[in-house]
Amino acid sequence: MGYHPNTVTFTTLIHGLFLNDKASEMVALVDRMVAKGCQRNLVTYGAVVNGLCKRGEIDLALYILKWMDNAKIEVNVVIYNTLIDGLCKYKHVDDALDLFSEMENKGVRPNVFTFIALVDAFAKQGKILEAEKLYEEMIARSIDPDVVTCNTLIKGFCKSKGVENGMELFREISQRGLVGNTITYNTLIQGFCQVGDCDNAQEIFKRMVSCGIPPDIWTYSILLDGFCKNGKLDKALVIFEDLQKRATELNIVTYNTVIEGMFKAGKVEAGWDLFCSLSLKGVKPDVVTYNTMILGLCNNKLKHEAYALLRKMKQDGSLLDDRTYNALIRAHLEDGDKAASAEFIKEMRSGGFTGDASTFGLVTNMLQDGRLDKSFLDMLF
Repeated sequence: MGYHPNTVTFTTLIHGLFLNDKASEMVALVDRMVAKGCQRNLVTYGAVVNGLCKRGEIDLALYILKWMDNAKIEVNVVIYNTLIDGLCKYKHVDDALDLFSEMENKGVRPNVFTFIALVDAFAKQGKILEAEKLYEEMIARSIDPDVVTCNTLIKGFCKSKGVENGMELFREISQRGLVGNTITYNTLIQGFCQVGDCDNAQEIFKRMVSCGIPPDIWTYSILLDGFCKNGKLDKALVIFEDLQKRATELNIVTYNTVIEGMFKAGKVEAGWDLFCSLSLKGVKPDVVTYNTMILGLCNNKLKHEAYALLRKMKQDGSLLDDRTYNALIRAHLEDGDKAASAEFIKEMRSGGFTGDASTFGLVTNMLQDGRLDKSFLDMLF
C-alpha cells in the first residue's frame, strides 16, 4: 500500500525547492500535483509565486497567475502584492501598474503593501509625478502610508522637484501623525546641503535631535560633506572634533570628507596629518582616500609627495582608478613634465581607464598655445 502525497506534502516540497533555487522543478511539481488530483489552493500557488518572484522568474510567476485564472481559483491580494512587488523590484513598473488595474477590475482591493511597492518603484525610477499620484490615491482611500514610503517620496521630491517640496511633504506627513526616522532627516539634511543651504540643513539637524531621533554616522557624514563642499570647513571641524571627543566610531567615508575639505581650504598640512593618523586609529585608507590625497597634493603643486603616495598606494595593494591617473597626468603637464605625463597616460590606458573632461580640457588648451602637439592628444584616445 503506497503513500499518497496530499496538498500539504506538495506545498512543503514546493517550499523546499524554492529554498534550493529550483524554479522549473517548482512549476513541474505543481503540474504533477494537478495530475494527482490534489486540491489546488492559495497556499500552494502563493508559495510558488513567492518563490519565483524572489528568484526573479517573473514570467513564470505570471504564468502561474494565468494558470490560476484558468482553474477558476480566486487570486487574493497577497498573491497580487507579491507579483506587483516582484515586477517593481525588477523595474517593470508599467507591467506592475497594469496588474494593479487588473486586480481592481477583478474586485480585489489593494492594501497598503500594494501602494507601497508601486510608490517606491516609481519614485526610485524618477517618475515622481506617477509616484505622487499613487500617494494621493492612497490617502484618498484612507490607506495610511508608512515611513519607508514617505522617505522614498521625500528623496524623490528632493532630487526632482527641489528640497522645499520634500520639506513640504515632510510637514504634511508630520501633520498626519507619522513620525520621521533617521533616514527621513538624513534625506532632508542632504537635500539642503546639495543646494548649498547649510543653515537650513543645520536647523533640520537640530530639530532631529530635539525630537529624539538619533543621528547616525551617515547624518554626520552628510553634514560634514555639506559644510566642506560649501566652504564652511570651520563648522565641519567643530562637528568632527565633537565626534572624536565622544569617541564615536568614524568610518573611512567621514575621514575622506574631512581630508578633502582641508585640502580644498588650503590646509594641506592638516589634511596630511589627518591622513597619517588613520593607521593609529585603526582605519584603513581606501582608493577614495588615496585619490583625495593625490588630487589635493597635485592641486597644491606637491607632485613629488603625490608620486610617493602613489608608490605607497601600490605597495598597499590599493587599486588605482581614473581619478588617480588623471590627477597625476594634469599635475605633471602643468609642471611641464610631458614625459612623465605620457607614461601615466600609457599606464592609465593599459588599465582600461580614460582621460576625464578636466584632462582633455587642459590638453586642448596646451595644444592651442603650442605647449603640446597633436600626438599627445592622440595618446589619450
